[in-house]
Parts: sequence; C-alpha cells; structure tokens
Amino acid sequence: MGELAVDKSGLQIREKLEEMSQTASRIKSSVSEAVEDNVHSVRRSVRRGWHSAHDLVDNAAYKVKRHPFKAVGITAGAAFVSGLLAGLTARGDGRLRKPR
Repeated sequence: MGELAVDKSGLQIREKLEEMSQTASRIKSSVSEAVEDNVHSVRRSVRRGWHSAHDLVDNAAYKVKRHPFKAVGITAGAAFVSGLLAGLTARGDGRLRKPR
C-alpha cells in the first residue's frame, strides 16, 4: 500500500514537472518573439533617424551654399549669444561685470 502511494505521488510530480516545462516553453517563446519584434523596431527607428540626420545635413549644406552671408551672420550671432551666456554663467551671480 505504501509503495502504491509513492508511485502515485511520483507520477503526480512528473505530470506537474511536465506541465511546468510546457508553461516555461510557452513563456520563453512569447518573450523571444517580443524581444525580436522590439529589436526590429529599434533597428528601423535608428535607420530612420540616420536618414533624417543625413537629410538635415544635406539641407543645411544647400542653404549655406545658397545664402552664404546669411549663414555667416547666423553663426556669428549664435557664437555671440553663446559667449554672452558663458560669461554670465562664469560670473556666478548672473550680473554683467562693470567696465573699469
């Protein structure tokens, strides 16, 4: 009688292990598919971003060739503003220095 109970419990354990193995296999395949889909999506987004950046550079080069003086003026203005902001930040209190 004790032997029958051991055999029965061993069978139940095997069935549970098989069921858990199948569940783990299903979860693994679901996760694998999700990761593969996300990798594909990220690669596509990176490719689009690279093409957009390339188009932006081409467009900027075209505009600089078309209007060179305007490009130099915009660059000089941006450099002036950047220098002004750097000077204000370096002072610490945000006020302009008084000329001597």
